[in-house]
Amino acid sequence: MYKSLLSNIDGLNVWAIVGLLLFMMVFLGTVIYSICLSQKFTDKMGHLPLEEDEKEGQNNVK
Repeated sequence: MYKSLLSNIDGLNVWAIVGLLLFMMVFLGTVIYSICLSQKFTDKMGHLPLEEDEKEGQNNVK
């Protein structure tokens, strides 16, 4: 039933191509952004969850 319904929709191939191109642009943009990040920044962000608070024993949650 769905196969015959989807085959009768005009322009369905256009939307499939648009969706694929949009996905590829977002994916490639994310990859390029992650490659262009500086090593200093990625090291800082990577160690951030492991750092101790300046005031030990106090909960800084707001």
